[in-house]
Amino acid sequence: MTTMTTPITPYALAKTRDTFWGFTGRLIAGAFKATLLVLVIAILTPIVFFAWRASQPMQMKEFNGLTFYQVMMWEKTAYARLAQLYDRAHPGKNPVDGQCYTADAAFVPLRYALAGWYALAGIYPGLQKYISPGDIHNGAVTQDVTWLTFLPAWWKNFEKSFWSGIIYSQTGFAHWCRLPLPLPPGRFNRTGIPHQNTIPINFN
Repeated sequence: MTTMTTPITPYALAKTRDTFWGFTGRLIAGAFKATLLVLVIAILTPIVFFAWRASQPMQMKEFNGLTFYQVMMWEKTAYARLAQLYDRAHPGKNPVDGQCYTADAAFVPLRYALAGWYALAGIYPGLQKYISPGDIHNGAVTQDVTWLTFLPAWWKNFEKSFWSGIIYSQTGFAHWCRLPLPLPPGRFNRTGIPHQNTIPINFN
């Protein structure tokens, strides 16, 4: 009995090739989309977390239960009053209005990104060799971090960095950029802006 075989025609061979490359193309496109989705989530998650956490009371006692947004409004008001009073006490010095607040606000994204790196170093201690020993010694790096505690550790590191910036302003070369401490403990008006009389000003 003779067995009949169907010859592979050029058309059938081309169709097989198209099916293979079509499947490979869909596989690569799917992997690319999945990778892109992971990257988008990885980028947006810290941003969304910051936007939410910044509206909650800060953990460090030095912030007196104020939120990050409230502290920034306090800084803006305090800097404006500092510049005004310094201008009255030292005619002709002409402090630049908004200079100090703009500089502080510009450093916030950098502080937040660095705090995230320090939190990551809490998960992978090997990364700490790339961090200043002084920062590690001063507790800037939260230890024993897990992925479940990564975002809270990130925020904790950010608060430490943010407060260090406020402390550093006390020794700034510009007297009108030296924030008065301590912060007012929640003495804000309905708009969230601190009352003028809660901002003590003392020039040396």
